[in-house]
Amino acid sequence: MHVHLRREHVRSFLRSGITLVRDLWWHDETLALRDEARKGGLVPWVVTTGPGIDGSPPIRPTPALLERPEDAARLVAELMDRNWDALKVYQNLRQDSLLALFDAANAAGVNLVGHVPTDVPLEKALGRMRSIEHLEGL
Repeated sequence: MHVHLRREHVRSFLRSGITLVRDLWWHDETLALRDEARKGGLVPWVVTTGPGIDGSPPIRPTPALLERPEDAARLVAELMDRNWDALKVYQNLRQDSLLALFDAANAAGVNLVGHVPTDVPLEKALGRMRSIEHLEGL
């Protein structure tokens, strides 16, 4: 399971005994909370993804478009400069782009999570994605 974390959620999580959250909606506040947790702050441990990676047209407002497989390694390198814990994919990513993205992410030591792209058979996604969060594209 995952959340879309905001600072105002932190107290509710802690009161409920939740000490780790998987956030799959990137924003600077999430990174700040993750850094606070890693410094011993009173917040749940945060594991988070970078901005969703999608093809064109993107299903969400996202700055990470991957329209050509040959751009996958560059995109992974750019995103990992922010030290995300994983990379999230959306469903308009083409199959050739997902395969190239997987290779680039694997080489960088980072997992792919998120939506199963509509263009990708489930069996190809299962062998490459660390977790599947939604089945909207199937």
